[in-house]
Order: sequence, then C-alpha cells, then structure tokens
Amino acid sequence: MLASLRCLVPFLLGLSLLAISPQSASGQEDPDVLTNVAEVRNLPRPIAAQELPVRLRAVVTYDNPGLLSSLIVQDATAGIFVALRHLKDEDLVADIPEDLALIPIGTEIEIEGVTGSGDYAPIIRALRVRKTGMAPLPAPIRLSVPEMRTGRYDCQRVVVTGVVQTATRNAQSSQIDFDMETELGSLVFHLENDPKLDIGGMVDAEVTIEGVCLMYFNRRNEQVGTHVHAGSINQLTINRSPPPDPFGVPLMEFNRLRPFSPDPRILHRRRISGTVTFIEPKNFLMLQNGDRAVRVNLLEQGENPTVRIGDLVEASGFVEVREFYAELSYALVRKSGAGETIVPQPVDPPRVMSPPNTPAQRLPEDFDGRLVTLSGRLLAVDGRRENRHLLIETDGGVIEGVTPGATSPPLPDGTRAGSTVQVTGVCMVTYTEKVPARAFARPRSFEIRLRTPADISVLSAAPWWTPVRLWIALGIVGGGGLLASAWVWTLRRRVTQRAKELAEEIEARQSAEVEFEATLRERKRLAADLHDTLEQSLTGLARQLEAADELREGDPDRSGSHLGLARQLLDRSQEDVRRSVWNLHSTSLELRSLSEALHELVEYRSADQPVSLLVEVQGTERPLPDFISGNLLLLAQEGITNTFKHAAASTIILRLNFRPESLELSIEDDGKGFLVSDAPGPQVGHFGLQGMRERVKRMGGRLTIYSTPGQGTILTAHLRS
Repeated sequence: MLASLRCLVPFLLGLSLLAISPQSASGQEDPDVLTNVAEVRNLPRPIAAQELPVRLRAVVTYDNPGLLSSLIVQDATAGIFVALRHLKDEDLVADIPEDLALIPIGTEIEIEGVTGSGDYAPIIRALRVRKTGMAPLPAPIRLSVPEMRTGRYDCQRVVVTGVVQTATRNAQSSQIDFDMETELGSLVFHLENDPKLDIGGMVDAEVTIEGVCLMYFNRRNEQVGTHVHAGSINQLTINRSPPPDPFGVPLMEFNRLRPFSPDPRILHRRRISGTVTFIEPKNFLMLQNGDRAVRVNLLEQGENPTVRIGDLVEASGFVEVREFYAELSYALVRKSGAGETIVPQPVDPPRVMSPPNTPAQRLPEDFDGRLVTLSGRLLAVDGRRENRHLLIETDGGVIEGVTPGATSPPLPDGTRAGSTVQVTGVCMVTYTEKVPARAFARPRSFEIRLRTPADISVLSAAPWWTPVRLWIALGIVGGGGLLASAWVWTLRRRVTQRAKELAEEIEARQSAEVEFEATLRERKRLAADLHDTLEQSLTGLARQLEAADELREGDPDRSGSHLGLARQLLDRSQEDVRRSVWNLHSTSLELRSLSEALHELVEYRSADQPVSLLVEVQGTERPLPDFISGNLLLLAQEGITNTFKHAAASTIILRLNFRPESLELSIEDDGKGFLVSDAPGPQVGHFGLQGMRERVKRMGGRLTIYSTPGQGTILTAHLRS
C-alpha cells in the first residue's frame, strides 16, 4: 500500500504542473496572459496593480550598470520598465540564470512575470528571465521636446538633435549630464561616463543623441519633465564641433539677441560687449551698452577672470529669455579694457511702471538692468536678511533698495528712518508673467540693487529724536519710574512690617514690665498684709501663750483667759492666711471668663460679711486678653477691700459693660462717700486710689471717681477693646 502511494504522488504532482502550465496540451497560449508591452502599458494603473500574468519577448534598451535591479525593454509595440526585485519584498529577486549576471543593451530576453502599477506608468515585475540571444535595438523615433513631454513615449527609444550648453560629470552616479537646447525647447540627457571623453569640448557642439525617453514625476504621479538616457558613447553623434575659441563667435548688438528671422533659431553661443554695472559673485553680472542692459548668467565651473564694475567685458554664452528680455546663460567672460562712463538715469515709479501717454508706445520705457538713480525718504532699513533692504518712499510709491550683506562696509552716517536719501544702482524689474508670456507683459514691481553702501547719498539726515526713539526714551523713563515706585513700595512695606514688629516687641516688653510691676506690687501688698495681720496676730499669740504659761500654776483662771485670747488670735491668723492665699489664687483666671471670676470673687468676699455684693454684666461678653482680665479682677478686689475698710456700705455692685469698641468696669457702693478732692494720698500713707489709677493706666485706660459724702462712691475703669 505504501509503495502504491509513493507512485501516486509524482503522478498527482505532474497533473498539477500540467494544470498550471502556461501552454495547453495543444501548444496554444493562455488567452489570459499578456504577451506584448502595449497590452501592459494600456492597462489602467489600478488594474495593473492586480498582478496580471505576463509572458513576452523584448530587447534590453537600458540597464542600471552595477546594480541588477531593473531594466528597460522594448518590443515591436512599445517600451516598458521591468523590475527584477519585488517591490513589496526587496529580498525576493527574479529567477535569473548565472550567464545573465550582466544584461547588456541589445540582449533579447524572455520575461515571465506579473504586472505592477509602478510610480508613474504600469510596469512588469519579472519572476523568470531567460536570454535568447542578441538582437538589433529598436529603431528610435525622432521627436521634438514638446512631444516627449506628453509622456506618451515613456521608456521608448528616441532620437533628438540639439546644441550642448553644459556638460558635467555626476559625482553621485556613473553618468555625464548634458543640457541640450533644441529648436523647440531644452532637454537633459545622460550618457554613461567615459573617462576619455573631453566634456569641455562638447559645449556648443551640435549633436544627435539616441536613447530611452524617461519622465520626471512627482509624488502625485504627475509628469513634470523629461530626460533621455543613452547607454554608451556610441549613441552620441557630433554633427558639428564647437568653435575652438568661445569668443570667436559673432559679436551681437544688445537689441539683436532674439530678433525676427525667417531662418531657424541660432542655438549656438553668441557674444556681446559692454560695461559692467553690477556683479553678483559666482552668479551673474549686468552689462550695459548705451541705453540697453543685458544680464549675463555665469557658467558655474567656468574659469572667469576677475572683473570689476566699470570694466569693458566680452561675454560669450547662450541666448534665452527668462523674465521678459533676452539674457546670456552659461556664459564665459573676459576683460577687454576700461568701459565707458555710464551716467545713472533718474527714475521714479511711474516712469518705470507706466507706458508714456502716446498711442504708439504700448510698453513702459526700458529700464530693466540699467544703472539708475532715485531719491526719496527712507522709511526703514531691514538688516535681518542676507542682504540689507532699504524702503524708500517717493511720490509715486515705495521702492525697495537692496545692498550687499552684513559683511560689507557700514552704511553712511545719517542713513536712518526719516532721512532723505539718493540711491544709485541697477534697476531690476519683475513682470506680470514668466516666459512664455503674452505680448506686452506689464512691469509688476522693481527694486534697485546697490553695488556698495557708497551708492547711498544722504541728502538730509533725519533728526535724532525720531518718534521711535522718543517712545523708547519714554518707555525707559516710565520703566524707571515704575521701578522706583516698586522700590519705594517695597521699602514702605518693609518699614511697615518692621514698625509692626517693633510695636509688637514694645508691647510685649511693656506687658512684661506691667506684669513685673504688678507682681512686685502684689508682693509688697502681700508683705504688708502679712506684716499688718499675720505677724501682729502671731506676735499677740506668742505673748498670750507666754502669759498663760507664767500664770498656769499661780493663777489658773487668768491663764485660761490668756489661752482663750490666744485661740482667737489663732483663728484670725488662719483667716488672714486664707484671704492672702485666695488673693494670690484669684489673679489667674484659669480658663474662666472675667464675669465668672467676678462672681467667684463676690461669692468669696461676701461670706460672713454684712454687705450685699452683686455682679451685673451688660452687653455681649467677648474674650479678653489675660493681661486685661487679670488686672480688672485685681482692680475689683482692691475696690471691694477699700469699701470694706472705709465706706461702711451695705451694698456693693460690680457692673461689667461690654460696648462695641470699649469696656467699662464700675464698683458702686452706698457707703458714706467722701470728697474726691480731699481724699488722702500717698503723702499720708494711703496708696489705694493711686494704685488703682496706675493699674488702669497700664492697661491703656482711665479711671473716674464720683463720690459725695453720705451718697456713696462710683469708681469706673474705661478701656478700649
């Protein structure tokens, strides 16, 4: 069974290969396979992207030397680009035999592959390539440049004749690049590099080139130009060699560079002679002869001698029209002596931009490239760009003058906004249309290109005090004022802050001093109380005990009497000690409000006393500093003590009145009163009222006393809160 399967597998594989074979059993081509280039080229690009099968035979007309990745082939119908490397996978290369490692031009090959969309036109992606031999190249089609630019002849062999204007070896490829001018336009063609070829001797030669027409295109697959690739020097034919001396060509007048002629246009070099009026190094120079000027675009690699403004110069180059007038391009120049003196022509915008008021003249006067002079008021100088630009206001409008860059000498003194200046330079006119233009294109704008800063003449300098400088000065003064104001404000803030700190420090010191004085006074009062009460009581107690001891045996009755007196003195001493201790304890409110402390004081002092003590609180009570509360409590205590000693009152009322911005504590009694003016003071040993005044003063308030003999007394402490 296994042997039967092994025999069946090759049979099935053979049937599969037969099914996919490009040829049927009868030898006919598959009708779905594309067999010529025209069929592929005629496909829309979206259809070509579907990778339709292709099998055809064609001749190689162009390859990439040294890089076997693509070819250009052509059959009897058209030419096409062939990719030998998969566009989606660069590692997948077509099946190419070893004998085709290099595929020279003229090789006939068979290609099997699929179609591709390409970047510009449909292409063939080769999967297998087989060489069949060598074959003649397809006959080229003679085309004009406009016909090649249509894109219809992409990848086909063409032949074109023209005059070589430049020839350069491309440093990035193995090619020589030529710029060619034909009767109907310019063209670029490329030739494989041949070290023996004298490319300098090719300039101004009339040649015929055979090669493959290819397109320049953009990212949108739009054709933007054309060029021709020739495989070897054998595809280049020199019909007419260039003259040995570039300056041996005919000398042309400035107004005869592109005249009418019934003969074909001359494509070879022309020669002119004129005085140099302007030089843009390594770029172009302006020559003027009489009232005509011509721009001469220099050949980049030409060995042009050093010329200066005012020299008489010959220029040999190719005539072309870029803006509106004919110019010389790829030109060589040589100095031939001193030129004529060119007098600058005075101009203004209307004269350059507008035609004269005569029906015969359709165009403005020709000032393009000529040496001119113009006067006006300088509006601004802009040196931010490569060249310095001057904006000059004239009666006819604003004109721009351009001077050399920042490395040139400085501008003359007085060249500032507002000055009246006169500038001399070359008039560069820009027209409404580029070439090809409709007849009588109008000037759109113009500028004056100055040679050196010496071309600026200051007729009248603007005053130094310009509006801009005035605003700058005002800004500086204003800024200085703002800085000074800010500095003063900062100083005031610092002084205010420092004054506040000093006030707080002074207040703290005053509070500490008041507390110290209060403590010292309380100590003195306590010492006086102890001296007047406790010490006297203890002294009397000691004497009574001594007397009792002496009479204990001889007279027991008298001894017992003395012991009774000693017991009374001891009770009085205990009361005095309790009162002194309470006085010390009451100076600290211990988280109580002032009204609560006053009620406690009244409750204590009214015990065992025939006096009615009352407390009245008016207004909304608010928290008070300990310094104020403690001193008011001591003030109430002193008032009650004085009333007990001197007033013989039956009622004492403590009134605490909280006002919005003040505080009052009154001590009112219905005692015998006194004359305030006759009240005894410190001179006679009475310190009570004086001490109360000093205590209230230390709190920042004042003490008032109202008293009349027989009608009681009112003491009131007034404080700001």
